[in-house]
Amino acid sequence: SEVICVVCPVLQKKVLKKMKERQSKIEEQRAEEENQRTAEEEQRIREERDLAKQRAIEEEEMAKQRAKAMQEEEQKARLLEMQVQREEQLAKEAAERTAREVKEKMEAALTEEMQREQEEMRRHQE
Repeated sequence: SEVICVVCPVLQKKVLKKMKERQSKIEEQRAEEENQRTAEEEQRIREERDLAKQRAIEEEEMAKQRAKAMQEEEQKARLLEMQVQREEQLAKEAAERTAREVKEKMEAALTEEMQREQEEMRRHQE
């Protein structure tokens, strides 16, 4: 470092000017470094925010897909329940029809039997 000459004011001014320039450059460099750090921090924050938004969108999409799948499962269950009820109704109607047919056949056989007996009784009476 240079020694400031008390006797020589011109040299003193030059030295002071150089020291101020150096100090100015140092402060400028520090300011640039601080600006760089600030810019990097802002960039990091933006990236984190964008990532968080992306995750939220993906989670919302997954939730929608799960809800849709649940709706589809519920729809399938309702359709299956309707199909079971329809088959039960058809089975009930078939059972009722069969019972009615059996009853009609029995009544017809019984009527036929009674007519034969009456016929035989008439023949015996004659």
